[in-house]
Amino acid sequence: ECCRTVLNLGNNRIKGVDSLEFADLGPGEGLLWRESEAKIYVAPASNANNVEGALRLDAHPDHGVRINSVTHISGGLNVVDGPGFFSRVNALVAELEVVTATNVNVARINGPNDRVDVNANLYLNGNVHLDDNTSFIGVIRTGGLSVASDANVQGDLTARNLEATASVIAAGNV
Repeated sequence: ECCRTVLNLGNNRIKGVDSLEFADLGPGEGLLWRESEAKIYVAPASNANNVEGALRLDAHPDHGVRINSVTHISGGLNVVDGPGFFSRVNALVAELEVVTATNVNVARINGPNDRVDVNANLYLNGNVHLDDNTSFIGVIRTGGLSVASDANVQGDLTARNLEATASVIAAGNV
């Protein structure tokens, strides 16, 4: 160990301190807890000593760091090597470059005027179930389309083959 003890408080408190100043930067400096891996220090990602870096919160991997109240982050949040779980994220706006998800249950996706704008191709593999009052604006291309209930088409309907298992009612030519 580099330094000698000059103050031993015998497990007693310090009260009324205006500030604490640490002489060195690095993972071996800062606030450390005896018999724990928990610590708060300043160091770059490489954990170099005496080099300016980010404020770091470290803990044993099995315990992690827990924030027990609402946390406000200004300036953005950059998640590296992603978390395994977010239980709740509230954001007015989230700009995501890539979202990869498995087994996602979404109660509602909404946007202005109850619309979600997709400004690129949207590829859906497997069954897509659309409930009542679902409408499409623009061209829909599909390898197959099955309509389980009434369908209302306003405009042209073009198909190579059109099969009806019940009656077809038309106000004009069929």
